[in-house]
Amino acid sequence: MSKEVLTDVNQLEELKKERLKAEIIKYKDILTKQEAASYMGICLSSFIKLQDRLPQIKIGKSIRFLKSDIEKFVLESCYEKPAN
Repeated sequence: MSKEVLTDVNQLEELKKERLKAEIIKYKDILTKQEAASYMGICLSSFIKLQDRLPQIKIGKSIRFLKSDIEKFVLESCYEKPAN
């Protein structure tokens, strides 16, 4: 086998590893109801009352939430426009 072929194979393996790391990072940002409630600092029952106001990801029968959507929701809730 030539050095060029070995280099290509090594580059391909490195690319696969980088893509796998990116996928793992993405999945760390997907939260269950309990994780989302904990992330927001509220109890699960309070989170359940407001979950319909958040974008949801359905995986089979499970519902998940993106951390970025929760952050956006919290920021928008904290800075509501005053009534005129």
